[in-house]
Amino acid sequence: MSSSRRLATITDDLGRVTLLDVQKGIAVRMWKGYRDADCGWVEVEGEWGGTKRWVTFLLIYAPRRGLLEVWMPQQGPRVAAFNVPKQSKLIYTPHTLLGANSMRGVRCKVFPVIFITPDGTMSEVNIPFHLALGGKTSKRARDLHLLKTLKSHLKGGNEEMMLTVMSEIKTMTVRKQAVLTLILSQHLTVSLLHGLLDLFLPIYGVEEEVEAREDIHTLDHESRLFGQQLVRLRQLLDLYLVLSKLHAAREASPDPEDDVLVEDLAKILVLTPKEVINVITTCGCNDHFKTGNTKKVKFSDGDLVLSVGSFIRCWDVSVGVLARDTGTSALPVDLKGDIQVEKKIRLGELLYGWQWHRESIRKFHQVVEKSGVIPESLLHLALEHWLQSPSPDTVATLHFGMVVHILSSLAEKKILCDVSEQSAWWIAVRDKLVASEQPFHAYMAALLCRGVHATLETKAHLNWEDDNAKTVKIGKEDKEGCIQATAKFMSLNDWEGLSMEMVEWNLVLWQLGCLLPLNRLSSCLPSNGPEKKLKLEVSVKNLLDKGKGKDQNQINIVKGIVLTW
Repeated sequence: MSSSRRLATITDDLGRVTLLDVQKGIAVRMWKGYRDADCGWVEVEGEWGGTKRWVTFLLIYAPRRGLLEVWMPQQGPRVAAFNVPKQSKLIYTPHTLLGANSMRGVRCKVFPVIFITPDGTMSEVNIPFHLALGGKTSKRARDLHLLKTLKSHLKGGNEEMMLTVMSEIKTMTVRKQAVLTLILSQHLTVSLLHGLLDLFLPIYGVEEEVEAREDIHTLDHESRLFGQQLVRLRQLLDLYLVLSKLHAAREASPDPEDDVLVEDLAKILVLTPKEVINVITTCGCNDHFKTGNTKKVKFSDGDLVLSVGSFIRCWDVSVGVLARDTGTSALPVDLKGDIQVEKKIRLGELLYGWQWHRESIRKFHQVVEKSGVIPESLLHLALEHWLQSPSPDTVATLHFGMVVHILSSLAEKKILCDVSEQSAWWIAVRDKLVASEQPFHAYMAALLCRGVHATLETKAHLNWEDDNAKTVKIGKEDKEGCIQATAKFMSLNDWEGLSMEMVEWNLVLWQLGCLLPLNRLSSCLPSNGPEKKLKLEVSVKNLLDKGKGKDQNQINIVKGIVLTW
């Protein structure tokens, strides 16, 4: 008899198990083929619809078949079956403490059902509540209960159980909720995210090998959106893993005064090595290296690299519109606009705070291109990381310059425009530089950006000349003359040959260059001055805004800085 005293089971010599309604005195169900069967009842507590509910399961053990079955007793299906040893025993204990059977509201606290194998092993039978929701018309109800079970396992950190529960979820909407639950959780790990993607990507993925399947075209709009969300998660996970390896790499830092580094920096700046050395000497790039002052912004060991969950939550992976085919295998991923300043600093440290060497920059280029992250978002993060970094040396400057070149080359179509127009890409960069209160960092960044743009313009013009050379056959000498003319057109010192973009960069460099002496002055302390260095809290934008139309105001600002020093 069940604990509720409403149902009971009877076995007979004909191998039948009969279910009786005790209150009505009638047989409501019968099972055949269960000779010498043992029966038991298990009550399971669960929550559904905002209220707690109790569900009763019927256990039938068929010793001759070595089978233990779990049934919904009255009209429900068989929800589970297990192969068990024969000649075992299923013991049902409907009683509790002495005298407590007749008390209402008292539930059985002992093991209601115990299964004993021939070798003496005793096992408790536990049945999850969601098995009661397993009918054909209640898939969503069952999945929602599994989602609640997933949240409880998430707090415990049992990744194997979490993946098992997620594999049992059948409806797409609940699967999407489960993925969102994991992304928002502080307990998300790399292995758990890997398992999640391996579980769902073969079903909803949009890769070429998946698209070859016939059933991929039968997916509805929401399922395809979910598939693109999973692809974006995989792209970000690959980016995170490569960045973690770059941070973990421990290689010797090159000498900032190495001639090879100076030549590489000269190529990015589109200057001669002698001009690069003059810029480095004027700005004092390697002064802190010579004095041994190599202070850097450091976080604690646990905070140096963002966790995979914090990193994923910085990006917008849930987009309500299907991404069109852009000609690349990666789907576009944009940065969220509501990221806190502290978190954005840590994100910049993760993206660009690794030790520079030639192999690392090659790996960074490859993974950024495959990640689908919008280059403009990465560029602004790189600028903020650069402007907040300590005084850089040649290595750090080369590192930042190569990052700018990589990101700009990925967005070359957005950057290049008519010679009489300005690119929105660089307009946003210049606005950030003229508003910076770090004149030296802003000046070096402007030099690098100008050099990168000059390189891209020269490359585009040479490609245009090559296309014309293929259309109109010209001699070798004529072609060399075109290249020389192109180089002259793109010269940084030829005012007539400059594009509007190069004119704006030269103007910004002149404005930032005017602040460099003030920056050097504030960093130098007189012999009888205070020990604490003064911070130069002035920018080009600040000077232009306060002194717009009034040169005397600008002079007064400069006088105030000098007097404070």
